[in-house]
Amino acid sequence: MNTHTPFRAPLAALLLASSALAAAGGPPIEERRPLAADGKLSIHNVAGEILVRGWDRDEVYLLAQPGDSFERLEITGDREHLTIRVRVDDDDDNIDETDLTLQIPHAAALSVNAVSGDIEAAGLSGPLDLQTVSGDVELAGESPRLKVHTVSGDIEVSAPSSDTDLTSVSGDIRARRLNGRLVAETVSGSVDAAVEAAEIVEAQSVSGDIDLVLELVGNADVSAQTLSGDVRLHLPLSSSVRAAMKTFSGDLRTKGFERPGRGETRHRFSVNGGRASVDLNSFSGDVEVIGE
Repeated sequence: MNTHTPFRAPLAALLLASSALAAAGGPPIEERRPLAADGKLSIHNVAGEILVRGWDRDEVYLLAQPGDSFERLEITGDREHLTIRVRVDDDDDNIDETDLTLQIPHAAALSVNAVSGDIEAAGLSGPLDLQTVSGDVELAGESPRLKVHTVSGDIEVSAPSSDTDLTSVSGDIRARRLNGRLVAETVSGSVDAAVEAAEIVEAQSVSGDIDLVLELVGNADVSAQTLSGDVRLHLPLSSSVRAAMKTFSGDLRTKGFERPGRGETRHRFSVNGGRASVDLNSFSGDVEVIGE
């Protein structure tokens, strides 16, 4: 995951940077199109970084830095639904990156499909659907609904989303400020998530750790499962929960709640009425519930 903060540089600096890189491909391309405040924007790019931030205008500003494989930029649709597509030379075995920098209405719904490239978004309050095959995804904003998928990259999100799906095959997932529903799945990475007012939480990993910080609501349903990693769940001591913990070759631990017996591989406890359901499993790792 990139360690820099997205969009800290002003737009003028981005323009200068793109101009300096013009020799790598064609000259920078600037486009403006009207888009309703609650309109939808779809972006398709085969290779290249995609940076998006929100602003107060009912229009899209696009700055594209073409790579050598770039053929043309297709912009179709209307102010309700706009589509931007980067066309490249399909006969080119090594497709060069075409980087995109955009400013769009804060509340617009954004959909991004990329093959090779990172996606960064900030300052948006509309629903987001971000997908890339080889790249990281980093976003910060006020979006109420998130769907993020990457094959070989990390995911880092910070938003008060109440309906969140995060999937990575060979990357880590880190999420903050979420609420409501979260589904987080990774194969060879870890899951580190904090959810306020959690209703449904499902976290899975094959070879990574799972670390959840949750504030449960009513009859919440929580499950976390990993094959060769540890599972840690942080809960307020006042939580109304019934919990099931299981491991095959690891240890079971609790802090602030009923302790498992020495050497136990299965443990159940219920506190404060046991309204929410918690199911935690690891095959070859430790399972721990921490009251705070």
